[in-house]
Amino acid sequence: ISLSHWFRDYLYIPLGGSRKGLARTCRNLLVTFLVSGLWHGASWTYILWGALHGLYSVAGRLSRPLRSKATALLHLDAAPHLKRAFGVIFTFSLVCISWVFFKSSSVQDAFYVLTHLGVGLSNLFTHAGFLQTALDPTGFFTKNGPVLCGCIAMLIGADVSQSAGAGAPLARKV
Repeated sequence: ISLSHWFRDYLYIPLGGSRKGLARTCRNLLVTFLVSGLWHGASWTYILWGALHGLYSVAGRLSRPLRSKATALLHLDAAPHLKRAFGVIFTFSLVCISWVFFKSSSVQDAFYVLTHLGVGLSNLFTHAGFLQTALDPTGFFTKNGPVLCGCIAMLIGADVSQSAGAGAPLARKV
């Protein structure tokens, strides 16, 4: 049994799961994610990590009608791959923000990192040669860039192919 299944089976479902209305569902999600954060460590950083994931889940649940209207308004139903790509990028960004709390030694350190993201990026373009050194200090990308880009393109293609097949295993499509 995985940890997520344990939390679902022994905490979320006994609390009522999603059976007793939207407010109780949101409460159950928050409690489950808070306990998950506490399970990882008795520190405020872990509790905030769990709280953020809980808030993300609640916000996702509460924003479903609004997201459906926005999808229809922007005609994203005609471009499901674009809609999926936006969702993946948005979710990845939110999860990365929460991981800053998970990996920080204190809440103050986490807020410092989050408030200083991107500081100094403008310097990359003003110092000659700095951009090249910052992006490729070992020469790895210069030597292996095309292979790396090809591998990333294949992974993206596999993900798009999988999502286009409505759940059919990728092995059957190839």
